[in-house]
Amino acid sequence: MNINELDKYLTRLKIPDCLYDIRAGYLTNSKFYEGFCIRKKRLFYKRIQWLVFYEERGVRQILKKFNKEEEACDYFLKLIKSDSYMWDEYFKKSN
Repeated sequence: MNINELDKYLTRLKIPDCLYDIRAGYLTNSKFYEGFCIRKKRLFYKRIQWLVFYEERGVRQILKKFNKEEEACDYFLKLIKSDSYMWDEYFKKSN
C-alpha cells in the first residue's frame, strides 16, 4: 500500500483527516497536525526515509523509520487500527 492507496482507504472509512496526516509530505501548503503522521524525509545521496510518528503540542515522538513507502504505510495502518478510539469509532463500524 502506498500513500495514495492509504489515503483512499482512510477516506472510504470516513476517518476525519484531522485525526491523522499523511499528505503534508506532498503539499506545499501543509498544516500542523496533532496525531499520527507520515513524512517523507530526504537524506544524503538522494536517499529517502519515511517517518511514522505521533505529534502533540509541537512535540514529535518518532515511532518508526522506514526505507520503503509501502512498509511505512502498512505500519501506519496497523498503528491507526490499534488505536482504541479509531477502532471503536471507525473500523468496527465498517465490518
